[in-house]
Amino acid sequence: MRYLRPHEEDLQQSLGALNQQLIHLQESNAQINTAYEAKLESDKISAKVQSLLTNANQDISISRGDYNAFEEEYRASRAKLPVIESLIQQANNSCPS
Repeated sequence: MRYLRPHEEDLQQSLGALNQQLIHLQESNAQINTAYEAKLESDKISAKVQSLLTNANQDISISRGDYNAFEEEYRASRAKLPVIESLIQQANNSCPS
C-alpha cells in the first residue's frame, strides 16, 4: 500500500509524531507552570522566614544588651555586699543588748 500512496502514509506518521510531540510539550508546559508556582510560593515563604530571622536577631541583640546590663548591675551589687554586711554588723554592735 505504501507504494501506491507513499505521501499519505508518511503524512499520517508525521501527524502522529507531531501529535505526540504536542502532547509532550503540553505536559512539559504544565510541569513548568507547576514548578514556577512552587518557586513563587517558595520565594514568599523565604521572604517571611528572612523577616522573622531579622526580627529574631534584633531580639537577640536587645536581649544580649539587657543581659550585659544585668551582669553589670549584679556584679556591682555583689561588690557592695561586704560593705552592707559591715554596716549591719556595726549597727548590731552599737545597739545595747
